Amino acid sequence: MKKLAFLNQSYVDTTRRTEWITITLLITTMFIVGVVCPLLARYANLTHATNQFIIGPVVNAALIVTATNVKGITKILPLVMLPSIFAMTLGFAFNNPTQAMLMIPFIWAGNMALVLSFKSIFKKDKSLKRDTLRYVIASIVGVGLKAAIIFSGLQIVIATGIPPAPWGHLVWNTFGVYQIITASVGAVAAFGVIMTQARLTNRNQVHQNF
Repeated sequence: MKKLAFLNQSYVDTTRRTEWITITLLITTMFIVGVVCPLLARYANLTHATNQFIIGPVVNAALIVTATNVKGITKILPLVMLPSIFAMTLGFAFNNPTQAMLMIPFIWAGNMALVLSFKSIFKKDKSLKRDTLRYVIASIVGVGLKAAIIFSGLQIVIATGIPPAPWGHLVWNTFGVYQIITASVGAVAAFGVIMTQARLTNRNQVHQNF
Protein backbone atom coordinates (compact mmCIF):
# COMPACT_ATOMS: atom_id res chain seq x y z
CA MET A 1 0.00 0.00 0.00
CA LYS A 2 2.83 2.37 0.94
CA LYS A 3 4.63 1.49 -2.29
CA LEU A 4 1.48 2.29 -4.31
CA ALA A 5 1.12 5.64 -2.55
CA PHE A 6 4.79 6.36 -3.24
CA LEU A 7 4.38 5.55 -6.94
CA ASN A 8 1.27 7.74 -7.18
CA GLN A 9 3.10 10.63 -5.51
CA SER A 10 6.08 10.12 -7.83
CA TYR A 11 3.74 10.27 -10.83
CA VAL A 12 2.16 13.49 -9.56
CA ASP A 13 5.59 15.03 -8.92
CA THR A 14 6.78 14.05 -12.41
CA THR A 15 3.63 15.53 -13.98
CA ARG A 16 4.05 18.79 -12.10
CA ARG A 17 7.73 18.96 -13.02
CA THR A 18 6.86 18.41 -16.66
CA GLU A 19 4.26 21.19 -16.53
CA TRP A 20 6.77 23.63 -15.04
CA ILE A 21 9.36 22.70 -17.65
CA THR A 22 6.77 23.24 -20.37
CA ILE A 23 5.72 26.61 -18.96
CA THR A 24 9.40 27.60 -18.88
CA LEU A 25 9.58 26.61 -22.56
CA LEU A 26 6.56 28.83 -23.19
CA ILE A 27 8.22 31.82 -21.53
CA THR A 28 11.46 31.18 -23.44
CA THR A 29 9.51 31.04 -26.70
CA MET A 30 7.86 34.36 -25.89
CA PHE A 31 11.32 35.86 -25.31
CA ILE A 32 12.68 34.46 -28.60
CA VAL A 33 9.69 35.67 -30.61
CA GLY A 34 9.30 39.01 -28.85
CA VAL A 35 12.92 40.08 -28.40
CA VAL A 36 15.52 37.94 -30.18
CA CYS A 37 13.85 37.67 -33.58
CA PRO A 38 13.08 41.40 -33.92
CA LEU A 39 16.72 42.19 -33.07
CA LEU A 40 17.94 39.66 -35.64
CA ALA A 41 15.57 41.07 -38.22
CA ARG A 42 16.77 44.62 -37.58
CA TYR A 43 20.52 44.11 -37.29
CA ALA A 44 21.08 41.05 -39.47
CA ASN A 45 18.80 42.43 -42.19
CA LEU A 46 16.85 39.18 -42.52
CA THR A 47 14.10 38.81 -45.11
CA HIS A 48 10.47 38.25 -44.12
CA ALA A 49 10.58 34.62 -45.24
CA THR A 50 13.67 33.98 -43.12
CA ASN A 51 11.96 35.55 -40.11
CA GLN A 52 8.92 33.34 -40.56
CA PHE A 53 11.00 30.19 -40.99
CA ILE A 54 12.76 30.99 -37.70
CA ILE A 55 9.72 32.06 -35.69
CA GLY A 56 7.14 29.68 -37.17
CA PRO A 57 8.71 26.31 -36.27
CA VAL A 58 9.65 27.54 -32.78
CA VAL A 59 6.11 28.72 -32.03
CA ASN A 60 4.45 25.62 -33.51
CA ALA A 61 6.78 23.24 -31.68
CA ALA A 62 6.12 25.09 -28.41
CA LEU A 63 2.35 24.94 -29.04
CA ILE A 64 2.46 21.18 -29.58
CA VAL A 65 4.77 20.40 -26.65
CA THR A 66 2.64 22.59 -24.38
CA ALA A 67 -0.60 21.02 -25.63
CA THR A 68 0.66 17.52 -24.85
CA ASN A 69 2.02 18.35 -21.38
CA VAL A 70 -0.15 21.05 -19.84
CA LYS A 71 -3.70 20.32 -18.71
CA GLY A 72 -6.45 22.66 -19.81
CA ILE A 73 -6.34 25.60 -22.21
CA THR A 74 -5.85 28.64 -19.98
CA LYS A 75 -2.09 28.24 -19.53
CA ILE A 76 -1.63 27.80 -23.29
CA LEU A 77 -3.56 30.93 -24.32
CA PRO A 78 -0.55 33.30 -24.09
CA LEU A 79 1.38 31.12 -26.52
CA VAL A 80 -1.65 30.94 -28.83
CA MET A 81 -2.14 34.70 -28.90
CA LEU A 82 1.10 36.61 -28.26
CA PRO A 83 3.37 35.45 -31.15
CA SER A 84 0.99 36.75 -33.80
CA ILE A 85 0.64 40.05 -31.96
CA PHE A 86 4.44 40.42 -31.82
CA ALA A 87 4.81 39.43 -35.47
CA MET A 88 2.13 41.80 -36.70
CA THR A 89 3.04 44.82 -34.59
CA LEU A 90 6.71 44.48 -35.52
CA GLY A 91 5.85 44.39 -39.19
CA PHE A 92 6.83 40.77 -39.91
CA ALA A 93 3.75 40.18 -42.06
CA PHE A 94 2.28 43.59 -42.88
CA ASN A 95 3.22 47.20 -43.09
CA ASN A 96 -0.45 48.09 -42.76
CA PRO A 97 -1.98 47.88 -39.23
CA THR A 98 -5.52 47.36 -40.58
CA GLN A 99 -4.47 44.23 -42.44
CA ALA A 100 -2.69 42.99 -39.33
CA MET A 101 -5.65 43.45 -37.00
CA LEU A 102 -8.03 41.73 -39.40
CA MET A 103 -5.85 38.62 -39.69
CA ILE A 104 -4.93 38.18 -36.01
CA PRO A 105 -8.23 36.44 -34.97
CA PHE A 106 -7.79 33.85 -37.74
CA ILE A 107 -4.19 33.18 -36.64
CA TRP A 108 -5.43 32.66 -33.07
CA ALA A 109 -8.10 30.29 -34.33
CA GLY A 110 -5.52 28.37 -36.38
CA ASN A 111 -3.16 28.05 -33.42
CA MET A 112 -6.02 26.86 -31.20
CA ALA A 113 -7.04 24.28 -33.81
CA LEU A 114 -3.48 22.90 -33.74
CA VAL A 115 -3.53 22.71 -29.93
CA LEU A 116 -6.97 21.06 -29.74
CA SER A 117 -6.02 18.53 -32.42
CA PHE A 118 -3.14 17.25 -30.31
CA LYS A 119 -5.13 17.38 -27.09
CA SER A 120 -7.96 15.30 -28.58
CA ILE A 121 -6.03 12.87 -30.81
CA PHE A 122 -2.60 12.35 -29.27
CA LYS A 123 -2.73 10.32 -26.07
CA LYS A 124 0.54 9.13 -24.59
CA ASP A 125 0.85 5.36 -24.31
CA LYS A 126 3.60 2.90 -23.46
CA SER A 127 3.59 1.68 -27.04
CA LEU A 128 5.96 3.64 -29.28
CA LYS A 129 4.08 2.51 -32.40
CA ARG A 130 0.72 3.71 -31.08
CA ASP A 131 2.25 6.97 -29.85
CA THR A 132 3.87 7.59 -33.23
CA LEU A 133 0.70 6.77 -35.17
CA ARG A 134 -1.45 9.05 -33.03
CA TYR A 135 1.14 11.78 -33.29
CA VAL A 136 1.26 11.55 -37.09
CA ILE A 137 -2.55 11.68 -37.29
CA ALA A 138 -2.69 14.63 -34.89
CA SER A 139 0.00 16.41 -36.92
CA ILE A 140 -1.82 15.93 -40.22
CA VAL A 141 -5.15 17.06 -38.78
CA GLY A 142 -3.66 19.93 -36.76
CA VAL A 143 -1.42 21.31 -39.50
CA GLY A 144 -4.19 20.95 -42.08
CA LEU A 145 -6.77 22.71 -39.91
CA LYS A 146 -4.41 25.52 -38.97
CA ALA A 147 -3.40 26.21 -42.57
CA ALA A 148 -7.00 25.96 -43.80
CA ILE A 149 -8.35 28.32 -41.14
CA ILE A 150 -5.65 30.96 -41.67
CA PHE A 151 -5.82 30.81 -45.46
CA SER A 152 -9.65 30.94 -45.37
CA GLY A 153 -9.36 33.94 -43.09
CA LEU A 154 -7.14 35.64 -45.66
CA GLN A 155 -9.78 35.00 -48.32
CA ILE A 156 -12.50 36.47 -46.08
CA VAL A 157 -10.45 39.57 -45.25
CA ILE A 158 -9.62 40.15 -48.91
CA ALA A 159 -13.29 39.75 -49.85
CA THR A 160 -14.29 42.54 -47.46
CA GLY A 161 -12.21 45.02 -49.43
CA ILE A 162 -11.40 46.87 -46.20
CA PRO A 163 -7.58 46.94 -46.30
CA PRO A 164 -6.40 49.92 -48.39
CA ALA A 165 -2.99 48.45 -49.20
CA PRO A 166 -2.53 45.85 -51.97
CA TRP A 167 -2.16 42.17 -51.06
CA GLY A 168 1.07 40.96 -52.65
CA HIS A 169 2.56 37.51 -53.20
CA LEU A 170 4.37 37.77 -49.86
CA VAL A 171 1.06 37.83 -47.99
CA TRP A 172 -0.30 34.87 -49.98
CA ASN A 173 2.81 32.85 -49.16
CA THR A 174 2.82 33.96 -45.53
CA PHE A 175 -0.72 32.75 -44.88
CA GLY A 176 -0.64 29.84 -47.32
CA VAL A 177 2.19 27.46 -48.04
CA TYR A 178 4.49 28.93 -45.36
CA GLN A 179 1.96 27.95 -42.70
CA ILE A 180 2.09 24.31 -43.80
CA ILE A 181 5.89 24.29 -43.92
CA THR A 182 6.51 25.95 -40.55
CA ALA A 183 3.81 23.93 -38.74
CA SER A 184 5.17 20.68 -40.21
CA VAL A 185 8.75 21.49 -39.19
CA GLY A 186 7.48 22.44 -35.74
CA ALA A 187 5.63 19.12 -35.45
CA VAL A 188 8.79 17.18 -36.31
CA ALA A 189 10.83 19.13 -33.74
CA ALA A 190 8.13 18.71 -31.08
CA PHE A 191 8.03 14.94 -31.70
CA GLY A 192 11.69 14.69 -30.75
CA VAL A 193 11.09 16.67 -27.55
CA ILE A 194 8.02 14.63 -26.57
CA MET A 195 9.69 11.27 -27.21
CA THR A 196 12.73 12.38 -25.20
CA GLN A 197 10.43 13.40 -22.34
CA ALA A 198 8.72 9.99 -22.46
CA ARG A 199 12.04 8.11 -22.30
CA LEU A 200 13.28 10.20 -19.36
CA THR A 201 9.97 9.75 -17.51
CA ASN A 202 10.00 5.99 -18.03
CA ARG A 203 13.63 5.79 -16.91
CA ASN A 204 12.86 7.74 -13.74
CA GLN A 205 9.90 5.52 -12.93
CA VAL A 206 12.02 2.39 -13.38
CA HIS A 207 14.68 3.76 -11.01
CA GLN A 208 12.02 4.72 -8.46
CA ASN A 209 10.54 1.21 -8.55
CA PHE A 210 13.89 -0.10 -7.37
